[in-house]
Amino acid sequence: MGMAGFTDLELAVIALQANGFKADAIARLLACSRDAVYKVIQGVYSKTGFHDTAGLTRWATEWGLDELPDQKALRRFRKPATGRNHVDASGTRALIQDRWYIRNG
Repeated sequence: MGMAGFTDLELAVIALQANGFKADAIARLLACSRDAVYKVIQGVYSKTGFHDTAGLTRWATEWGLDELPDQKALRRFRKPATGRNHVDASGTRALIQDRWYIRNG
């Protein structure tokens, strides 16, 4: 758990949303689906009692939770995919692990 009962992922989403990032942009940064971001946002709204971005942004700013995470911190929420085949320039099939997905739980 992160600060005040929030997970590190929730804190990252709070900061990104408080800085004006929309769900699509957050999903791209975290390499997850927009629906996964909405699920995290709904959990944050449930924990804070807010039901809109403006209220959450004011609250996050008051508590200093609006500082943007750096790319290194965002990588913690990603893990490499496995099992995808890729044909390289020589025609040999190789396993690639360059796509990242959000960790479950």
